Amino acid sequence: FLATLGLAGGRPGAAVALHAHCGGHPLYMLQVLRQLQLAGDLDDGRWPDRLPLPDDAMASASQRLARADATAQQMAYLAALYDPDFTPDLMYRLIGQNAVALLSPWRRLEDLHIFGPAGFAHDLVREAVLAVVPHALAPLLHREIAQALGDIGADPLRCALHWEAAGERALAARGFEAAAEIAERCGLQRQALGWLERAQAQHRLAGATAAAFE
Repeated sequence: FLATLGLAGGRPGAAVALHAHCGGHPLYMLQVLRQLQLAGDLDDGRWPDRLPLPDDAMASASQRLARADATAQQMAYLAALYDPDFTPDLMYRLIGQNAVALLSPWRRLEDLHIFGPAGFAHDLVREAVLAVVPHALAPLLHREIAQALGDIGADPLRCALHWEAAGERALAARGFEAAAEIAERCGLQRQALGWLERAQAQHRLAGATAAAFE
C-alpha cells in the first residue's frame, strides 16, 4: 500500500505500524498519510516515530463510548490509562465488582468495537478514550491503578510510572529505586542508572533534596 504511493521506502515496518495504528481501516490510514504529508513528515522517505490521530477516528470512538453505560465507560478509562496489557483481574480489583457483574459492560465495549480480543480494538480507540478522560480525574485514577498493582505484587516499575502520573512523588521514587535494584541484580547497569535518575528527580520534585543525593 505504501509502496504504491511511493512512501516510507526506508522504513520496512512502516506499513505494519500504520495498519496497527488505524486498525486496518483504509479511510483512517489515508487520513493519517495526508496529515503526515501536509506536515512534511514523509519527505525523503522519512517516517515519524509517532503517528497522528485522524479526526474522524477520534470522533467515531468518542461517540461510541458515549453510548456505553457508566460502568463500561469507567472500564474504558481505566484500561486506557493502564495500557498496555491491562487484565480482567486488575479491572475486577479496580471496579470493585465481581467478575459476573463485569460481563455485561465488557461485552458492551466489545459490541461498540472499543475492546477487541486482546485489549483495545486498535491504537486509535485507546487514544480517543484517553482524550476524553477528565484531566482532573486522571491523577486519581492513576493512583487507584498504582495501588491495585501494588496489591497484586506487580513490577515496581509499572507502579512507579502510575505513582508518577498521579503526582505521588515519594511513592514514585520508591518504585523507581526498586526497579533500579532489580535491573542491577540482572546486570543491567545502564538501565539501573536510568531508574535511579528518575527516582532522584522525583525526590527533588517532592522537595526531598537530601534523599535525592543519598
